[in-house]
Amino acid sequence: MGLLLVVLGVAALFATCVVVFVMLRRNSPRMHHYQFAHVILPKLLFEDPASVIIPLITDSEEIEPRGRDYLLNIWDFAGTHTPDGRVVAADGLSHCSEVLGSPNTTVIFITMPPPELKPEAYFAAIAFDGPGLALGTPRLLRYFVLEYHGAKDGDPLTVVGEWQESAGQPLYTNHGPVPQANHASFRQRVRELIGA
Repeated sequence: MGLLLVVLGVAALFATCVVVFVMLRRNSPRMHHYQFAHVILPKLLFEDPASVIIPLITDSEEIEPRGRDYLLNIWDFAGTHTPDGRVVAADGLSHCSEVLGSPNTTVIFITMPPPELKPEAYFAAIAFDGPGLALGTPRLLRYFVLEYHGAKDGDPLTVVGEWQESAGQPLYTNHGPVPQANHASFRQRVRELIGA
């Protein structure tokens, strides 16, 4: 009888662990999406800014890989190295750049595939100064994401996050929400944060 109770207890504990694991997985971000926006892209950017920025601001047919192809290569890499096995299609992955404020401040906006779970990103933004980049020492180099953080009354909740490098380690800062989960609201908040 005692052995039966132990076996039943172990079985119940195992079943509870499985249920908790499934619930956590269901509510955790898809690692492919998360790793692209929060890990791989900022890591590449801070290790070698020009290698990320130049393909995204160059429209010449002679330069390969071009912007979207470059992003797709990184996206595919993130998908092949995802620990949870959930690969996300690159639907909607695109980019554009614009000068904000002074002529020296450029921001590349990257539109992500639609987020589903927090803290997957709607957008990323790379802010940099062109002359500094050309000299190999950008005075301004910042990386922002507009994250999905659930919904309230059917409206998405957002957070603007920033990834920086501090002593070789990633450092995350939460800059709070924006009124709407769209490019215009994110653009305005990035503009405020970089002082443009």
